[in-house]
Amino acid sequence: MALHIFKAAGGVGPIADDAGQSGAAFFDDVTFNGTTGEVRNLGVFVRNADATKQYQQIQISIDDTDPVLDPTNFRMATSLAGLDTATPGSPLSLPNIPAANPSPVDVAIFLRCTVGPGTTVGAYVGIKFVINAVELPA
Repeated sequence: MALHIFKAAGGVGPIADDAGQSGAAFFDDVTFNGTTGEVRNLGVFVRNADATKQYQQIQISIDDTDPVLDPTNFRMATSLAGLDTATPGSPLSLPNIPAANPSPVDVAIFLRCTVGPGTTVGAYVGIKFVINAVELPA
């Protein structure tokens, strides 16, 4: 699949993926305050890098294999204001993304991570964002 997540529009700042482990983490500073708890918001962009394919029925969901954090620590929305009413842990549907011809389209998504008071400090690598979509010829 040619859909990728970037920190900035224009394909800048790729987010690491399972396949290549290239790019950065979602949050630049991955240390959260586990003593008092913390909430962080982040805007990222989904982009189609393929000029020959388009994507429809796009859904981003959370795959959780971590024993401490779970999907309810995350909210996703297509606007920053939408995070306030987004259901924790629920998948996010995106609009169709056309082929990257003549130029790629960036679709903004917003994430909110909430770490509760008393959360053990550690690296939680069992939380992954999964993109599912119908891939069609351009």
